[in-house]
Amino acid sequence: MHCNSKDSKRINSALDELRENIQSLVLGGGVTRVPAESLTPLRFYREYISKSLPVIITGGMDTWAAMTRWNLHYLSEKLGDQKVTVDFTPDGRGDSVNTDGTCFVTPATEKMKFSDFAEIMTKERKLKGSNRVAYCQHQNSNFSQEFKALHSDVNPIGFAEEAFGEPPDAVNIWVGDERSVSSLHRDPYENIYCVVTGVKRFTLLPPTDGPFLCEQPFPGYQYTCTPTQRNTKVTTPNTNDDSPGGSGSQFSEKNSDGDGAVKSSGRPMKFSDKGITKISEGCQPPTPLWEWGLKEDIDGQTGKQMQVPWIPVDPDFPDRIKKSAACLKFSEPKKISPIRCEVRRGEILFLPSLWFHQVSQQGVTIAVNYWYDMSYGLTWSLIQYLEQTATKHPIQPSRVEAEERATGISGDGDDQDEK
Repeated sequence: MHCNSKDSKRINSALDELRENIQSLVLGGGVTRVPAESLTPLRFYREYISKSLPVIITGGMDTWAAMTRWNLHYLSEKLGDQKVTVDFTPDGRGDSVNTDGTCFVTPATEKMKFSDFAEIMTKERKLKGSNRVAYCQHQNSNFSQEFKALHSDVNPIGFAEEAFGEPPDAVNIWVGDERSVSSLHRDPYENIYCVVTGVKRFTLLPPTDGPFLCEQPFPGYQYTCTPTQRNTKVTTPNTNDDSPGGSGSQFSEKNSDGDGAVKSSGRPMKFSDKGITKISEGCQPPTPLWEWGLKEDIDGQTGKQMQVPWIPVDPDFPDRIKKSAACLKFSEPKKISPIRCEVRRGEILFLPSLWFHQVSQQGVTIAVNYWYDMSYGLTWSLIQYLEQTATKHPIQPSRVEAEERATGISGDGDDQDEK
């Protein structure tokens, strides 16, 4: 949309007023905690769903057998020879824009027994020179399809199903450690996120921050991963920190020095497109164990490379993408209004649809989330109008189709690979 100087000033003034209203009326209290026993379906709908307001619910998983059973050993035994889909990245950044800001990259994937995944994740957390991060997070309703042996360990979230008036459209399980961090994104689903072990850290932005985030189409690629020669010579260090919730190397915005280096175990670690390598003082970085490449992500219907609408702004690692990247030209990160919360063992986060979020975790974390279809009504229409009017770069057509493709589940219920 072309705007003259007068129109731009008027729009900017309206956006400033909108930000102030959202900060005072919606974000002022942060994300509150309420006990599940106080939540009827009617109260949940009136106070949180209808207001599009995030909330953490305590005590809602007390009857889950998973709360006393689930750890990596139990899941390995229970699932047996069942193959599960595992995502691999060089730096824990799956489904994200690369550091040059030129393309969108999805993880390499592999089917394997859960016990093999658990062994890989546990060992490579402490393995010197490892530049491969494993994360069981393939969000094509993987819990429903690949983890059926665990279904009896969880119970439906009664107040949610009654409030939404339907069963969930998808149920996913997430098993990973502190090395995995999602990029900022949004989902067209009402999200009930249940943490069984560990801690999940959420950075949330209201839907009205969309005009400042510079969402745009990126050419799609997928990581490829092959072992290096050194890989066959590696011995695994002896460590007792294999347990769920173990400390491991804490990757978070709190221990980043802002230029891509992250403190871990007293030695700096460097992010790059080729992975994460630990740097010993006075020594050259060790040869990585894995060689990473990229292959084009091809649309099965058109035969052309995918163009994926995604957000390059990173509220927790603002320097991850170089400042001179063209994709950041029209972004306005100083105008966003992030709120942060921790969802702990046994807690449930209600994350309303269209809220932007970035997620990390502390230690080995296991979680299950339920996606309920959002209503494409007045709120969605107003958000679309806001972004079409106020965003400073062109918005691509067929946005619904693009978002469904990016989140991995199409509007007709067919499951695809996620975001």
